[in-house]
Amino acid sequence: MNNISIVIMVSQVCVLFNIAALSTQIAETQNLDSEDGLQKANKKLQSAAGIFTALKERVVGLIELVIGTTIFKTKLTTLSRSQHMI
Repeated sequence: MNNISIVIMVSQVCVLFNIAALSTQIAETQNLDSEDGLQKANKKLQSAAGIFTALKERVVGLIELVIGTTIFKTKLTTLSRSQHMI
């Protein structure tokens, strides 16, 4: 996977995180003294929870991908330098 793909994935994670954060803020502004307000707040919080859960899975995979890519590039650089020394 190339660096552009990784940047796009990171950008998607950031956008989804911001949507979830905004959903929690919207939930906070609801009138919790009314049934309707409680239902709206609950829907927003459930939506945010779903996004955060999905992000947790995606971020772990993304971190593994980025670390794996970095380690791979480091190994290639090391091998390349070793060959030039020989």
